[in-house]
Amino acid sequence: MDLPGLGNSARLPVGYTAADAVAVVEQGIRDVFADNMIHVAAFSWGCAVMSQVVSNIPAQFSSLTLVGPASLGDIPRRGGMQPLVKKTPDMNIAQENEANRTNLARLMLFDKNKIDDLAVYLQTENTRRARFNSPQFSRTRLTLDGIATHEVPLQVIYGSEDASAKPDVASKQQLFREVRPDVSFQLVPDCGHWLQYEKPEVFHSLVLEWTDQNEL
Repeated sequence: MDLPGLGNSARLPVGYTAADAVAVVEQGIRDVFADNMIHVAAFSWGCAVMSQVVSNIPAQFSSLTLVGPASLGDIPRRGGMQPLVKKTPDMNIAQENEANRTNLARLMLFDKNKIDDLAVYLQTENTRRARFNSPQFSRTRLTLDGIATHEVPLQVIYGSEDASAKPDVASKQQLFREVRPDVSFQLVPDCGHWLQYEKPEVFHSLVLEWTDQNEL
């Protein structure tokens, strides 16, 4: 699913809020799945959106998996990731691709050998199509506030080298346990933010085992 203002989805009206994105996704789930219960896995900014959606309609969900979740409050970030290379309109395709290759290394992938042509292509296309400014919500508590209101089985997965969660990735476990003591917290060694691309076998295994465990 492409979130509002990302990928091939429509953009939200000018002056949108996080709640506007949540409302669109919530209505989409109601329309597509009706009263059928579903498992959902969300990534990065999508974790904030889905945490709020599940909070609004918890009876719709069998389980929730959050991968590299953002929006955990205004926590210290000094000593975290390097700044991303800013892309400018005058860049040619080669320069844009090189900037995205650098940004993949700084934000998305820990193993530099995984930064292949496909990863660069996907990063280029994804950033070109991004019309939603999610970083403005990165210091909110949207994710934590959402999961605190329900008892839907919750799994949280981080790569141990997730640049967006540095300088202390492991400490995120305590943030989640404070609001959901029952959380299943997984830290995948030697892996960055884009875990499902860098270690797809581990990602698939964790998600499938979790959904099987929580199948009603």
